[in-house]
Amino acid sequence: MSVPKTSDQQQHELIAPSVSIVNELEEPINQLVDIFGQFVEKLESVADINAKLAQFNESFGAFLYGLKMNAENVAWTEAPTKQSFERLEQREAEAIMLQQQQEELERIRQKQLQEQEKERERQRIEAEKQEEERLRAALSNHQNTQNSSQSGQNRQRRPVTATVVKGKGVVGASRIPARPNTANTMGPSRVGPGGAVRKLGGKLVMKRVIDRLPLRYREEPYRGPIEAIMQSLSEHADGQTLPELVAVTGGPRHKCNEYLKLLIDAKEVAKSNQKGVVFMLNPDRYPGR
Repeated sequence: MSVPKTSDQQQHELIAPSVSIVNELEEPINQLVDIFGQFVEKLESVADINAKLAQFNESFGAFLYGLKMNAENVAWTEAPTKQSFERLEQREAEAIMLQQQQEELERIRQKQLQEQEKERERQRIEAEKQEEERLRAALSNHQNTQNSSQSGQNRQRRPVTATVVKGKGVVGASRIPARPNTANTMGPSRVGPGGAVRKLGGKLVMKRVIDRLPLRYREEPYRGPIEAIMQSLSEHADGQTLPELVAVTGGPRHKCNEYLKLLIDAKEVAKSNQKGVVFMLNPDRYPGR
């Protein structure tokens, strides 16, 4: 048989669950309180920043107002104007145009250089063709001259029969050999000391001398002075000095030097320094007799 509960017992049974719930919520509530405390501190920091920013705005606004008043009351003569920006744009446009003109001029110059190079190449090819044709013609003329001279020598070598008629009969015939013509086979002479004439062992053929030179020196106005130098040196065994050769060519001194250097490179002329600077025909090519 159950004993009836008193009012205190019933009240205690009702309060006990509530106490347990409060005990469970105590720690989360404490954490929430701490978080709200931090939140309040951060709000206070934001409020402080806002107050300082408002103070800065007031000060900076006063500074800008002072600049505006100063700008309205003071004339800035060096300040840029609309014309200044227009001039700047004009200068930039002129610089671009100048650069384009320079590029165009450079293209034109490169094109002219290419055309000049092509023209020089064409002239060189034509000069080589003309030189080849001239050499062929000279070789043909030389062969014809050799053939004609050989035929002339053959005719001169034929025995000449002289028949002497005495009365009605033939007394006899004599064979007289033809005398060879040596007038054209002797080389040019050199005048030695005391006026003695000394013949050159090698024949001076001016055409061969000229053919050994570069193409530009084979034509006038270079060929004449070169031939004059060679002819003058062939007539002087002891050689000649530079002033004497300048007088022979009748041209400037530097041109005569140029011709002599050219002839020395071609092994036609030799330079001697024994008794001063003297130029003479190369003894290896033109030995004296």
